[in-house]
Amino acid sequence: MSDIYFTSDLHLCHKNILEFEERPFKKVEEMNSELIKVWNKTVKKKDKIFHLGDFCFGSYEKWVEIIKQLNGEKHFIKGNHDSLETLKKLKKNGHIEEYYPVGYYMKTHKQVMHLTHYPMELGNRARLWSLSGHIHSAPNKMKNQINVGVDSPLNFGREFGQPIHLDELLNYMDHVLPEIEQVFLKERGFD
Repeated sequence: MSDIYFTSDLHLCHKNILEFEERPFKKVEEMNSELIKVWNKTVKKKDKIFHLGDFCFGSYEKWVEIIKQLNGEKHFIKGNHDSLETLKKLKKNGHIEEYYPVGYYMKTHKQVMHLTHYPMELGNRARLWSLSGHIHSAPNKMKNQINVGVDSPLNFGREFGQPIHLDELLNYMDHVLPEIEQVFLKERGFD
């Protein structure tokens, strides 16, 4: 059986990201190599992985060169730095399983997840989650927003850049669920 993973904001081939974020790399080539390595160490060939935007800077050919090195059935959500034309071409030529211009909806284990590049404000609702990237190392505004980006302060104690397994997310959701329910009840005057 295959597993499901999530990640965002790899910013491969983006030299300036090393200045914008505190990534543990000296050069962009080192970052590219290490992020590919940790992806493949985690994601197996038949696993499904959702990348929630801002994958790679560069031409279509650069994307193909990198994607061919990565394990898994790859699903891409367009980020603000991603080209829709590139994503369409990658899908058409069989390099990725699917792309989503805005987002993807997933329901599993009684949890409803909206996968987008930008965090969504869904209100304090139990079992309703916004999985996203885009904000890098900044904290989310709401407890039911989960930043799955490589720079996220919510890193689950993993190696830098390691994609997040669905089970890790579900455990985190279970952990914060009582707090979300409490806030919801308080907002409704049931405190």
